[in-house]
Amino acid sequence: MSRGEQLHFLNYSIHVGSILSLSGKILAFFAALISTSLPITGFFIWWNRTKRKRRSHRKTQENESTSPKSASTQLEPILQSKTELE
Repeated sequence: MSRGEQLHFLNYSIHVGSILSLSGKILAFFAALISTSLPITGFFIWWNRTKRKRRSHRKTQENESTSPKSASTQLEPILQSKTELE
């Protein structure tokens, strides 16, 4: 049997699960389950993080819009930019 045929037979045996009998099938099942769940759980972690950032950003905007500001605090950025130009 050539090397290519041996590799093909080994690949097929691993794919079908006949290489380590029942323990190999159970091991392959858990490996496939973990490797499938990683992208899904990663997506949910990312999604919750972006929702939390959007929620906190929205709260800071609401706090800024509802808090009363004096005229001097509203003009501060404008005055700073004018002094930088001079």
